[in-house]
Amino acid sequence: MKTDADLSKPPIWPQAPENATSTSNSTGPFPAGSYTLITFLDTVQTDCSSQAQDWSCYPYHTHNQSASQATANFTWVITSSGDGFSVSSTSNPWSINFDGTPLTLVDAGTDNERYQFNTSLNKITVPTIGVNCFFNDTNLEGNLYTQKAPTYLSSSPANPPAANPSSPATSDDFQPWPYAVEVRQTIGGGQTVPECFRIQDDRKGDRITDGITPQGASAVCSCDYRNFGS
Repeated sequence: MKTDADLSKPPIWPQAPENATSTSNSTGPFPAGSYTLITFLDTVQTDCSSQAQDWSCYPYHTHNQSASQATANFTWVITSSGDGFSVSSTSNPWSINFDGTPLTLVDAGTDNERYQFNTSLNKITVPTIGVNCFFNDTNLEGNLYTQKAPTYLSSSPANPPAANPSSPATSDDFQPWPYAVEVRQTIGGGQTVPECFRIQDDRKGDRITDGITPQGASAVCSCDYRNFGS
């Protein structure tokens, strides 16, 4: 049992592994730095829409469907912010964009110790040519473990990061995250899930409602990525 003296001590942040390399734009202790998270698409759920094809997950093949085509690499920048850390995305082909999202240390001192974050984003899919579907307020959860080892190391090249102006970096700045990773997008059904439109001259045209029946909030769409377990 922790004593009052123990509770008054500052938290002990995880240390970098011996083989971890500090990145050129690191601005503090581990985990600050620029990282490539090498993952695979594990599972997909499409229940939030009555039209399953409206929801999709890059790279559009799960590991079970095609191990060689399931790789998805995230390039993220972690910065030290006061007494904690925050994480930002870089530009990517599947529009997972966020900036300065706080990281929370969870299960400290255990094998499941990890930095966790939750944020919302507006996910856009292209179920067919000339149609965009908008899944607004999709939840994005990330878990960056600090003890658990990855078991998936793809031979595919990393998706080259095109950095946001707020977090400048080049592809040479990014080092592989040395531990296990989980990334998950989720959204429940609702009256406006999804909102699909015809696209004309790169602009929203008429909203498409034919064949789209609102689903209940417990009907979930999700994209699950990880680098362990297969």
